[in-house]
Amino acid sequence: MVTLFMTVGTGSGPDREERMRNLAHGLAHGIHYHRPEEVIFFGSAESEPMVPLIRDCLKINRGMDLPPVTWIQLRNIDSFSDCFEQISDEIKRRPDEDIRIDYTSGTKTMTMSAAIASMLHRKELTVISGRRGENGLVGQGTETITQQSLYLAYNDILRETANAEFNAYRFESAKATMRKMVAVDDKNHLMQIFDAYSLWDRFDHKGAAGILAGSSDTRFSVNKGFIKQLVETDGLPYKYRMILADLLNNAGRRIEEGKYDDATGRLYRAVELITQIRLLEYDLDDINGSIRLEKLKGKVDREYFAYCEPKADGERRLRIGVREKFHLLQALGWTRARTCYEALADDLQQRNSSILAHGMTPVTRESAMTFYGKVHDLALQACGPNEMEPLLKRAVFTKL
Repeated sequence: MVTLFMTVGTGSGPDREERMRNLAHGLAHGIHYHRPEEVIFFGSAESEPMVPLIRDCLKINRGMDLPPVTWIQLRNIDSFSDCFEQISDEIKRRPDEDIRIDYTSGTKTMTMSAAIASMLHRKELTVISGRRGENGLVGQGTETITQQSLYLAYNDILRETANAEFNAYRFESAKATMRKMVAVDDKNHLMQIFDAYSLWDRFDHKGAAGILAGSSDTRFSVNKGFIKQLVETDGLPYKYRMILADLLNNAGRRIEEGKYDDATGRLYRAVELITQIRLLEYDLDDINGSIRLEKLKGKVDREYFAYCEPKADGERRLRIGVREKFHLLQALGWTRARTCYEALADDLQQRNSSILAHGMTPVTRESAMTFYGKVHDLALQACGPNEMEPLLKRAVFTKL
């Protein structure tokens, strides 16, 4: 069902009757062109007498009856908020109708409101143009219908919105916004990019790398290089450093979002990963959660080895938590291990007391920020600032 929305003024010029007849002729041409099943007029009390004039013009000049009419009297023809709200509300009431909007006549505020409503609701917008007389009205017999495309402005608004959502890590929302854009060359490419970062944000590094590999967009080249290297690197110490950099950045993003409990969980894992990176220096790979007891022989003193033996399982594998990993590192020769753990003890306990761990206490922003700062500093100290700082920078998500 085609429904035509028309803003209606009274024309301009000294002779009121003549200008209204001329305007009615032009608006009748628009109705004849669209052939709607219903016409919704928007105007003032002064412009309502235009309706019978339009009806007469249609009948006499076009041999066509005016379709059913609804007259919407605008509350204030010079108020954008009022005009836009009333036009927009009428559009929302008709979700299944093919609405077309003609903004040929009316006050500047009325026509501007109609144009913006057409853009935001993605409705066809037309204007009646032709040769204009001294009174500014289109001369009879010269009328043509011109379709106006506001997609460029609409796309700009949507692009800014999608970019803001991407920058706030709302990747699915950014995709949904981008999907609304019309006739945009890079639309599908950017939607794939948003998919890649969504995967990356959920630690699907391989999936993200696969998508970014197909992009030549230089805005993402630093991240593209990082994720490619992370996926392809086999050397464990360096690969774990890359994962640590990614984990810290992920925790930082969660803090930006106000998800402090999520951030704390990631920081807890980052602390454990730091100990695992240090253990690799002693040829002890704990990444799968266990260390063969025999590998400790000759690396720790007898007293500590005897302490560990009862903790090993039937396969002589040692499964220890974060605190015990720091104690092991101290025994192996990292003299600052115990001090580092003590500096983090309260933060680690707070994580254990959080709702997402074992307790019922929510994590505050201040606590999450403090924990992040400590883990960041520990990562630089324990894993080497010359290696960690460049990795941390490369793993920061690009902003659009």
